[in-house]
Amino acid sequence: MTAGAITLAGRHRGRANRAPTRELLSPAQVTWLGATLLIAQLPQMFFVPVWVARFGTMLVAVRLALLRRDRARPDATPARIPSWALALFAIATGVALKTSFGYLLGRDPCVAFLFVLVGIKYLETRTPRDGSKICQYDSAKRVLAPATNPRVLAGTPVMPVCRNAYIAA
Repeated sequence: MTAGAITLAGRHRGRANRAPTRELLSPAQVTWLGATLLIAQLPQMFFVPVWVARFGTMLVAVRLALLRRDRARPDATPARIPSWALALFAIATGVALKTSFGYLLGRDPCVAFLFVLVGIKYLETRTPRDGSKICQYDSAKRVLAPATNPRVLAGTPVMPVCRNAYIAA
C-alpha cells in the first residue's frame, strides 16, 4: 500500500466512526409548522374530495396530538409512527384516489394526492430539513398555480410564519 492509500483509508475510517449529529426541531417549531400546513391546506380543502380533506387534516392533527402527548410525558420516548406505516398510508391513498377519480394521472387526483402526502411528510418531520419541505409545499403551490386562481393568495400568510417559526425557536 502506498502512503496515499493509507491516508485515504484512514480518513474513510475516521468518517465512518463519527456519528452524525442531528439537530431536531423544538416542539414550538413543530407546532408552528402544523399551523402553517393547515393554513396552506385550507384553500385546497374545498376542491378535493371530502375524504381527502379529512384524511389530510387528520394526519396533521395526529402529529399535533402526539406532540402534546410527548410534552405531557417528557421522560418517555417520543412517539413515532413507523416509516412502513407511512408508506402504507401513501399506497392506500393512491389506490383510493384511483378508485375515487377513475384515473391517477391528472391535475385533480395529483393535487389530492399532494394534499395527503404533505400530511404524511408532517408526521415524519423531525429535523429542520424536514420542516423546510413543509414550507416549500406552500411556495410550490403559489408558484405553480395560475395567476387567475383565487386560491393562490389564500396561502400568502404562510411564508412569514415559516420564517418566524425558525427564528422564534
